[in-house]
Amino acid sequence: MEFVFSFIITISFMLLVFKGVQHVLPSWTRLTNQTSLYDVSHYIFANLEKNVGYEATSIIISKDAKHNDRLSCQTNQGDLSYIFSLENKYIYKTTKKATTSGKNPLYVSDCLVEGWKLSKINNKMLLVELTLRKNNRQETLTKVINCINGSIIINES
Repeated sequence: MEFVFSFIITISFMLLVFKGVQHVLPSWTRLTNQTSLYDVSHYIFANLEKNVGYEATSIIISKDAKHNDRLSCQTNQGDLSYIFSLENKYIYKTTKKATTSGKNPLYVSDCLVEGWKLSKINNKMLLVELTLRKNNRQETLTKVINCINGSIIINES
């Protein structure tokens, strides 16, 4: 009799736990997706702030062949320059120094960049808007970058 009673209590407890997990799992997935989006945006914004906000002496906003915004900057280190562009749903950073260059994504993640928009607020302030997606979660995040050593030029051609 005691065995049957403990068996019934164990099954009841397992059903309660299973029901709770069913409700928690979607919330946990949303939370991890949201956290991943914020991590990726923070990394991209921090990289842009360091390279464009502090190191750049000349910042040029232009469009690439696919009409995506492109950010080029010459740094205070002479022959070092950066180009930030959106390609294949990732933000890429091209680094050029003298005769060498390299191109790498700013991050490696399952978060995709659906779009980015660069806007000149004034000669020293750049507004960056990122639209990121992970699974079915999408967020648009913005950041204002103060360009301490350089000024922003918009290249319309």
